[in-house]
Amino acid sequence: MRTARASYVPATTRAALARFGVSVVASVDGTKISVSPYELPGEVEWRVDMLHWYITKVVLDLMWLPREELMAYLERTKQALVAESNLHQLEADLVVDAASSTLQRLDWSPTGAPEARARLVDHVHSTWDALQERYVNIVSSSPQR
Repeated sequence: MRTARASYVPATTRAALARFGVSVVASVDGTKISVSPYELPGEVEWRVDMLHWYITKVVLDLMWLPREELMAYLERTKQALVAESNLHQLEADLVVDAASSTLQRLDWSPTGAPEARARLVDHVHSTWDALQERYVNIVSSSPQR
């Protein structure tokens, strides 16, 4: 069977690739693990939490931009979420729309306190690290079918 290497491949894509004889392999701590072509326990919940993380990250980025730059940033972000983060176009649309909607409800100023921004950035980074650890645990428990 041929092997495709990727950080995250959705279950539907893994299942379709399996029909063509392609298996998806993840590398965890230097060990290669064949990822099941079927949905893994906790995978959907992890993906939802990852999308929430992206929403939070985009809101944080937007909060520090001048208002006149927001629309251009949102468009670039949507493109980057698809091209660089491998989100589906519908997921990228959701992230950008939810972030924009959230920002409209917040009372914020782009010149806010730098120490508050630093705390928020630290929180976003630690949350990302926790998401990555969850993904590793999900893949590590992947049934080998």
